[in-house]
Amino acid sequence: VLGSGSWSTITVTATEENLTNKAARINVYGTSKKDWYLSPMIDLTEADTAQHIGMTMMVALSHYSKHTQVVAGEQADDIFAVLISEDGGATWTEGNVTRWDNSGAADYAYDAIPVACQKYTILMDKYIGKTVQIALYAESTVDGGDNYLYVDDIVLDYVDFNCMGIQNLQIVPGT
Repeated sequence: VLGSGSWSTITVTATEENLTNKAARINVYGTSKKDWYLSPMIDLTEADTAQHIGMTMMVALSHYSKHTQVVAGEQADDIFAVLISEDGGATWTEGNVTRWDNSGAADYAYDAIPVACQKYTILMDKYIGKTVQIALYAESTVDGGDNYLYVDDIVLDYVDFNCMGIQNLQIVPGT
C-alpha cells in the first residue's frame, strides 16, 4: 500500500465482522474525514481480452468498537468509494468510481453495508490493456455516525459472469 491516511491494516480477531487474517480499516466519523488507501500500480496490459476481469472484495461496516450493525440514517453524509485511475494516479474520474453513500443515487447504500462481510465485485473489463491504480476512499463531513469500515480480501481475477439463475421463465398474462 502506497498511502493510507487514517486507514490502517489490522490483524482481525474471530469476532470482527467475519473477516480473515488482516483487513484495511478506517474510523469514519466527524466533520473532516477524507482519506485514501492507495494500491501500487497494477499491470493489466497482458490480460486476456476474451475473458472478464473482476475485482472482488469483502466489505463490512460496524459501530465504532461495538461490532453491531450501524443505525440507518446516522451516517447520512458518509461515503465509501473505490476509484480506479488509468494514468498512474494523476487523475481520478467519476466514470471510474463505484460508490456507497446514502444519497439514493450511488451504486450501493452505505447504511446497507452489513456488519458481517459482504462480497462485492467490480467489473474491470474496461481496464484490460492498461496499468491502473486503485484507491479506497472514505469520507465524513457531518458529525454523527461514528463507525468502522472494513475492506478485506481484495482480489483481481478472471470471473465468469454467465447468468446461471432463472431459466425457462414464462410470463402469462393475467385474466
